[in-house]
Amino acid sequence: MVSENYCPLQFEFPTYGEIKQEQSFFDEKPSDPCWFTISVPALNAAVYCSYGKINAQKGFDQYIDDAFKLVAKHDIKAEYREERKITNAANQVYGMAFELDGPVATPYQFYLTDSLHHFFRAALYFNAQVNPDSTRPVLEFMRRDLQHMQSTFEWKKDISVR
Repeated sequence: MVSENYCPLQFEFPTYGEIKQEQSFFDEKPSDPCWFTISVPALNAAVYCSYGKINAQKGFDQYIDDAFKLVAKHDIKAEYREERKITNAANQVYGMAFELDGPVATPYQFYLTDSLHHFFRAALYFNAQVNPDSTRPVLEFMRRDLQHMQSTFEWKKDISVR
């Protein structure tokens, strides 16, 4: 179980992923300490993860709008985009996964939220020029692990709102 002390969330992810807390975002400090990268050196890939609190400064609708805008930036290169709802009512985790087919920088993205306090977003990137034929086997492999991450994702009980 991945459970970093700087995040109000936890999930299962294979040990091949190396988690590193982000200290900067475009030369600025991330908006929350719970920004991290899951590096997968063996597959030349990384999953960039960010967390935000739903509050008066940034509301639920704004987070959703931002997530869709970030996916839409890749539509110009995408040949196809599939959206899949994510629901785990027992853990109060809801969201959407986006799969983009074609020569896109990030072929798999998703967000998870409880709709009241928490918003988490993740995007898979390959550290190489995108070639769908060569990255497809790695994407298939990573997709299963990212879906497992989503299905085991939960908000920490002792920190409902930080």
